[in-house]
Amino acid sequence: MATPSIDETHDQLNVSNGESATLTTASAHGFTASIFKTLDQICQSTRDMTGGMEQRVSALSGAGMAKFDVVLHSQANELDRKKMSLDVKRERHETEIQRLEDELKLTQAKHAPQQAELGEYLALMARQTAEKQKQLRRMIAKVDQQTHG
Repeated sequence: MATPSIDETHDQLNVSNGESATLTTASAHGFTASIFKTLDQICQSTRDMTGGMEQRVSALSGAGMAKFDVVLHSQANELDRKKMSLDVKRERHETEIQRLEDELKLTQAKHAPQQAELGEYLALMARQTAEKQKQLRRMIAKVDQQTHG
């Protein structure tokens, strides 16, 4: 027995001229089967549409994640390059600082004898100045004694 369409079932149930329609078990089963068939078609159609959307969303999501991964990888590579560049600059600066420190030590070592000699000379000058000051004080004291006394 063929399943009646919704329109046929509706026609069977249609009330006209005030008369009530009779619903037979067979027509009720046909109507129910027709509704289920229509619902199945709607569900299948929805699954077909959403399945395509799921695939597109999945593909877009996958592409988005892949692009995000590429961007993150690219940024990580850029940070690594910058770090290596900074490391090279730091090493150059450390090398230059070490060279300057070594040069300073050599210069200090080269001039150490002259500095020692200069120190001795300054010490001698300080002793001589102290001796001259003592002599001047004695002379001033003698002059004061002669004029006042």
